[in-house]
Amino acid sequence: MLMHNTFYVPGHFHATVVVGTTLAFMSITYLLVPTVFKREMIFPKLCQIQPYLYGLSMIVLSLVMMGAGTLGVSRRHWDMAFSGAPFQYEWPGAAYLMMGLTGIFGVIAVIGGGLWILLVVVPCCSARSSTAVRPPTRPCRSRIRASPPALPIRQRRACQRSGYGGPGNDLAGLLRPLLLRELEVPVRSLGLS
Repeated sequence: MLMHNTFYVPGHFHATVVVGTTLAFMSITYLLVPTVFKREMIFPKLCQIQPYLYGLSMIVLSLVMMGAGTLGVSRRHWDMAFSGAPFQYEWPGAAYLMMGLTGIFGVIAVIGGGLWILLVVVPCCSARSSTAVRPPTRPCRSRIRASPPALPIRQRRACQRSGYGGPGNDLAGLLRPLLLRELEVPVRSLGLS
């Protein structure tokens, strides 16, 4: 009952949902953009710093929000001191300090989130593709199963450009490099070869 409708409630939700879930989704995009979209990440060192910037600022933000809520700061009022009201309340200095830290670390977290948007959206929209994650190129016809020997020229060229198999072999052609290189799982045990 002491924490009900105080700043502790949004602090708790920021700790569980924002720090845990959002940081997990951010980190998985750093794996998926090079793997799925075949794009190089811009500023790779900044990609390593961004999760720490965002995560640590959100952890501190959550802790000071919960600390302010423990002191009783209400969550749904724009002025915690009720200044100008007939019955003003003077909070201890720690409550004002925690609310100030909430603002500072909230701004740092917004900068970290904006960096993530920049680092993920720009590579997806750019034309610069990654050579490190492309599957090895082999002759296209060796990957085609049960297809006619003479493909139309448009399909042959598309097959040679992509490096993947033709009709009926797309899934195995897409998954084989990922499983072999990224996850180091033997393809034969999965029945894809």
